[in-house]
Amino acid sequence: MVTLVATPARATSEDWYDCSGGQIATSSTTLHENWVAGKDKPCYTLANGVNLDLAGHTILCPPENAPCVAAVVATATGSAVMDGEIVGSFVTAIENPERVTKVLISGATTGVSGQNVKRIDDSIFLDCTDCIKVNLVTALSRIVNNFFRPATDSTGLGGTAVSARSSVTSGTGPQVERN
Repeated sequence: MVTLVATPARATSEDWYDCSGGQIATSSTTLHENWVAGKDKPCYTLANGVNLDLAGHTILCPPENAPCVAAVVATATGSAVMDGEIVGSFVTAIENPERVTKVLISGATTGVSGQNVKRIDDSIFLDCTDCIKVNLVTALSRIVNNFFRPATDSTGLGGTAVSARSSVTSGTGPQVERN
């Protein structure tokens, strides 16, 4: 059994930086502060397959900006997002990553979406309509060791934890396990 623990980033009002204009990362980036997303542009766009290490920090969509379009969008295969929090009413928290590891996603309509996903692991998804909505591209693709608590509507019906498809036509295929 795997136990996932997420603790909110501790921040004072001066620890938050505005990314409403969108940040474009052309090399792998490690955050050193918390970010507040705007409504119309992703907080971070990952070009050239680069990685974003949240380093325990948070990307937030505050109520006054909701819904925010996305926290992170990868524009090329190979990008990973890891080790932090994405909180608030994002349409999609992380779009088109190859890997997501140790990320708490809370309040997004879609937590992770993408066509070239290889691994989502050790993450927590809270109050999402579609927590994961992806295409698993190889027989080695994995969605493992995650915790899901999809949103519920007024009737008590919940969202979807994992909606995954695959184009793998031989072998054992991708795995969704220990979630």
